[in-house]
Amino acid sequence: IVTEMAEATSLPFVFTHEDLAAGTGPMFAPSWYDEYIFPQYDAIYAGARRKGKRIVLVADGDMTAFLPKLVEAGIDGIMFETPATPLEAVIEHFGAPGRFFIGGIATGTLAFGTPDEVRKMVHDVVAKAGDCPGFALASSGGLHDDLPMENLAAYFDARVEIGATPQDWRTRCRA
Repeated sequence: IVTEMAEATSLPFVFTHEDLAAGTGPMFAPSWYDEYIFPQYDAIYAGARRKGKRIVLVADGDMTAFLPKLVEAGIDGIMFETPATPLEAVIEHFGAPGRFFIGGIATGTLAFGTPDEVRKMVHDVVAKAGDCPGFALASSGGLHDDLPMENLAAYFDARVEIGATPQDWRTRCRA
């Protein structure tokens, strides 16, 4: 399926999703992944790599234990769930040139924090990860329909402050 995905798009990336971990870490013994999962990656991604695609793994749960293995397996980037996988661990393994990561925004803070907490979170994430060449700020858990509107506004206003969203985002959204 990954080869077909690579052939079906002109985008330079192929996103795949694997639930290797729960919120507390690996669901099985790490040796099990070493034996049954990671050795399969070469075959799974070969077609996409032949097409020149970069591989992005979308992952829920605490992926900290797997980050070095993912780099060894040739995964180019990760879209991770925050805060399950600590931002610092992602930066350590995917913050170097040639690698990239998408995330940093905790969906829980968007849903249950205050607008000030949301704004602070955006600025804190950018302070930690903003110098990484392949960093893209995102809420990997998504922007759900039940998020408080004042928190969404604070999120996008903070993105304007850091230069990640156009200043006229409000009028663009209405159009």
